[in-house]
Amino acid sequence: MDAVLVGQFLLACDTARHMRSRMPKLPKGILPRQVHIIEAIHVLKEHQDTVRVGDVAHFMHGTAPSITKLLADLCARGYVEKQQQPDDHRIFTVRLTESGEKFYDFYCHQMYHWLADRMQDLDSAKVEIAIDVIRRFAREIGATAKEFPKEASQNGTI
Repeated sequence: MDAVLVGQFLLACDTARHMRSRMPKLPKGILPRQVHIIEAIHVLKEHQDTVRVGDVAHFMHGTAPSITKLLADLCARGYVEKQQQPDDHRIFTVRLTESGEKFYDFYCHQMYHWLADRMQDLDSAKVEIAIDVIRRFAREIGATAKEFPKEASQNGTI
């Protein structure tokens, strides 16, 4: 791969980052990442009896502390209920409220199906490759985040 292609790819990633803002407007104060939390809770609940905060964090490739703050806001807005487990006070389970399920239905289920219908001509295998490539770039950038700026500044390039 050459550097020009890397630059074009990163520009495309920036465009992708702004896609959510071009979709139907989210309720005031709701962040795009919170949409994914609601989606994660819904999807996880389809496959298991209880959903823990840690399950949501794992599903989203994040950490429990980073998800907890966003979940607290979703709870305050009435989309999610969070409950401490009586037998282990370190464990919290979450579930979508009726409002949370309606939110999921519109912003995830209906929206994703609408987009899928419009993108029928795209090869699913290519989309899966794009997902893999984005995740690989994210891993590499994450792994070098501490190294590259230090290395560049030592070489006098900054």
